[in-house]
Amino acid sequence: MSLRVVITGGAGFIGSHVVDLFIKNGFEVLVIDDLSRGKVENLNEKANFVRADIRDIKTVRKTMEDFKPLVVCHLAAQVSVSSSLTNPVNDASINICGTITIAEEAYRAGAEKIIFASSAAVYGSPENLPVSEDDRLQPVSPYGVSKKAAEDYLRLISDKYGREFSILRLSNVYGPGQVFGNDSGVVPAFIESFTNNGRANLYGFGKMVRDFVYVKDVARAFFMAFSKEGGIFNISSGNGTEIREVFELIKRQFRGKDANLLPPRKGEIEKMILDSSKAFQKLRWRPRVSLEEGIKVTIDHYLGIKKGESDE
Repeated sequence: MSLRVVITGGAGFIGSHVVDLFIKNGFEVLVIDDLSRGKVENLNEKANFVRADIRDIKTVRKTMEDFKPLVVCHLAAQVSVSSSLTNPVNDASINICGTITIAEEAYRAGAEKIIFASSAAVYGSPENLPVSEDDRLQPVSPYGVSKKAAEDYLRLISDKYGREFSILRLSNVYGPGQVFGNDSGVVPAFIESFTNNGRANLYGFGKMVRDFVYVKDVARAFFMAFSKEGGIFNISSGNGTEIREVFELIKRQFRGKDANLLPPRKGEIEKMILDSSKAFQKLRWRPRVSLEEGIKVTIDHYLGIKKGESDE
């Protein structure tokens, strides 16, 4: 019998890549996803699937008891900073209460480890860059607060059951399968604006700095954390890139229009670069895909989807 892994949010952008990698390596995978953001077409056909809200204690408990996973990768979340500002109650309910439910029921059913997708947002606006895992956590948005609280609950619950956990603090993840539309990341937002022959919005006048990491590199981090000692790890490229540079990379592919330069939005951090050296030392993980290569693959993927839609 193969090793069993539950992956919450496995029909979503990052989660679906994590599912594919575990299945590729011979694991039996069960996905829990309510499809509020994830898509059925993202699901690997070899994965078991339970459509459920991670706050649904009864369903989560039965799923964990029946499947009996060795490890749980918890990626299901409310991921929008702007949505957390307008509806902090919903953000906290999903990210905090949902994480408590997953952790309690996973460990209760015998899971030995939970690998949790946290965020660079827990650091807030750091004084020094790059940020290490030992730096102060001072989130500046409800989303960052909820991710920090989820980390704290995971530590408490794992200690209660005497089990292990890993927390992966992800920087700006991009790549094939990323959601296009409201609250999408800058890469899909820029691609979509060019394919629609429009003008992209460059908030912060394009001068905000982010640390972009390719989604398949992130999936490898989850897979490598499975067999390594638990801990807290930054998962990032370790390189800061101004948003306007990302815009120019994509613009060159499309020969598109210039952007609308706008002031920063509330709750957004000016600069964020994570130090991922601990992940290399402990997990033997490092990113493989450059920003230029990753963006090209992402654009090709998106244009392939658009072509398929137009051919129907």
